[in-house]
Amino acid sequence: MRNLQTRDDLNDYFYYVAGILGKGLSLVVETIDGRHDLDAENGRSMGHVLQLTNITKNIRDDANARSDYPDSRVVFLPKEFYPGVNPNELIYAMSHEAKDARKRTFESMTEMARSHREGTINYLLSIPNELSGYKAFCLSPFITAMETWKRMVHSGAERVFSGDEDAVNIERDQFVNII
Repeated sequence: MRNLQTRDDLNDYFYYVAGILGKGLSLVVETIDGRHDLDAENGRSMGHVLQLTNITKNIRDDANARSDYPDSRVVFLPKEFYPGVNPNELIYAMSHEAKDARKRTFESMTEMARSHREGTINYLLSIPNELSGYKAFCLSPFITAMETWKRMVHSGAERVFSGDEDAVNIERDQFVNII
């Protein structure tokens, strides 16, 4: 099993998986619309927020899906968030230590998402109004992610780590209203 060790490892993962999103989308707008005024650096924050949301809401599903292939498993939660507990204990154990580790890990993931919120908003604000389709394309998943975080924070770490669908997914009507 390979694990991320630190917050920096997670940020590196985000850069390669999702952070390039802001730069890539900015290049698309630059190429198609001739606009050079988007803030690609803050666009990376949007990728981070979206990826953090997916990792956090899918903690249990990811653990269960990879359980058949233990040698190739990757835990997307940095070990520094849950010292003294192994990944299986973090996900499945009911001990006091495991519950505390889940709470600390969830708080750390929530804090990371919050730390990228302002950059994402600045990116969205950098999109000119005449690019309204592109702005909507970016705004819809961001609002969905923020509403998902509200639900997860309200539900708490135990429900999120257990994969409780009501704790990690917004209502369909709410999603339709966002779109």
